[in-house]
Amino acid sequence: MALQLNGTTSVVSHGDLQSLDAPTAFTVCLWCAVNEGAASVNASIFSKTASAATNGFCHIANNGGIAFKVFIDSAAYFKTSFFPDTAEHHLGVVFNGAGAADADRLKCYRDGVNIPADAFGGTIPAVVSTSGAAAFLVGNTNLNVFMAGRFGLLKVWARALSDREILTEANSTRPQATGALLWSPYDDSATAPQDYSGNQHPGAATACALIQGPNVAYGG
Repeated sequence: MALQLNGTTSVVSHGDLQSLDAPTAFTVCLWCAVNEGAASVNASIFSKTASAATNGFCHIANNGGIAFKVFIDSAAYFKTSFFPDTAEHHLGVVFNGAGAADADRLKCYRDGVNIPADAFGGTIPAVVSTSGAAAFLVGNTNLNVFMAGRFGLLKVWARALSDREILTEANSTRPQATGALLWSPYDDSATAPQDYSGNQHPGAATACALIQGPNVAYGG
């Protein structure tokens, strides 16, 4: 199962994940289908930001959901064509402030494969500026630019996963435990998706619907 977001009013909020305030590393993975033709320019897949593309991070798609941008503060990863079709794909975003260059500090993966940026705007920082009490949102950002799409199997870590670990995540439902901050499969409720990581970050979903989700077997 997964959550369907309508692109106009739908959003899932997991509250303030304080471990992601001014982090030096984090990883977010989820299954999503975002290029359904209804994506607004700069519509957000997920975000935790106190302002527009500064003080936090924001992961967005535009051009009908095909192009992909990831903002870390005011610096960004750009990929002109990231999602190839309307099917669900596994998305992984890894920030590692200890990396030597932009391409080491911010990596984006589709279906377990690292997709190099076409370009970086600015310099990816070593530490994300604090986003304060801003909530971790799926399908929206603080600017209320909503994303239409299907989302499932959300997983968040307060560390940078390796290439091998991302590939494992693309083929498994259960997250690798070390550093796991949030695990919300989006298969149990259209209004109150639970967090099974044990860290008490359940979601509050608005205007979402439960639908058939990505075909990934539990147990891996």
